Amino acid sequence: MQIIFTKDLKGVAYKGDVKNVAEGYYRNFLASKNVAIKATPAQIKQAEEIQKHALVKKERLEREAGMIKDKLESKTYEIKVKVSDKDKLYGSVGEKEVIEIVEQVCKVELDKSNVKIKKSIKSVGEHEVKIALSADVTATIKINVVGEK
Repeated sequence: MQIIFTKDLKGVAYKGDVKNVAEGYYRNFLASKNVAIKATPAQIKQAEEIQKHALVKKERLEREAGMIKDKLESKTYEIKVKVSDKDKLYGSVGEKEVIEIVEQVCKVELDKSNVKIKKSIKSVGEHEVKIALSADVTATIKINVVGEK
């Protein structure tokens, strides 16, 4: 049976995609979670139009993400945190602190899901943090953690 996805479903489809799926999969999973509807010929044409507009919008967002990436990577961000006598942090630097300093310095709004930190930063010095701006564009910024007693 043909269906049209009404929401993005990670690893399966994006909003507006038309796909063939098993009837049980649609009835038990997709319809119950309200992520897809049955496709009629008129809805398929409408979904194709929506996808054309989404493609244009995605290309524009990719260009903007490229400019934002250049802006983010051109700077080194400094975060001041309290440290012990042995230069160990009291606590750690996480996504929240990275978002705050980027918004403060570059005036770029980020979401917590955009910031990719492998482990919480628990030492002073320079660290690299990845920021996913879109599906294809990822910026790597330098965070300099400075201790203050």
